[in-house]
Amino acid sequence: MANSSNPTRRDPYALRAVMLVALFLLTLPGIIIAALIAEPKPPAPPKVELAESAVVREAGGMEALVASDLYRQGRQQFITNCTACHGEHGEAKPNLGKDIAHSKFVAERTDDEVMAYIKVGRRVNDPLNTTGVDMPPKGGNPALNDAQIRQIIAYIRALQAHARGEVELPAG
Repeated sequence: MANSSNPTRRDPYALRAVMLVALFLLTLPGIIIAALIAEPKPPAPPKVELAESAVVREAGGMEALVASDLYRQGRQQFITNCTACHGEHGEAKPNLGKDIAHSKFVAERTDDEVMAYIKVGRRVNDPLNTTGVDMPPKGGNPALNDAQIRQIIAYIRALQAHARGEVELPAG
């Protein structure tokens, strides 16, 4: 006897397949819309804050900076963290650090650029390193925070102004 199939009998999987395709086609626009809505927007440009030393300089000149707590705190931070290589007055120590008081590199940069530089330092293999010695990130003190670095920058700015003859620095 020949194998006869019932022409009225349907494949049970065909109906499921059609339903899955219909479900997919109905949800696809929703998935696309959700993906477009959820697409991350480009970040807003970072807010650039002036360094406190720049604000003090703009408000009352270098005399105001030198008379401020920012200068005194910066001097103390500089003595604690920077003098081993750069000297107490930024004059440099031979074969260790650069002369900061007369540094064109520092003078040509904003406080924020100097901060970024201090945070990463300069490796001995950097083509701009002329001392042959690493300047470690944060001068080798990983505990330095942004406020302390800004204090140091304020002191450096005062050292530079003094070197140009623009301001007298307090003794001690």
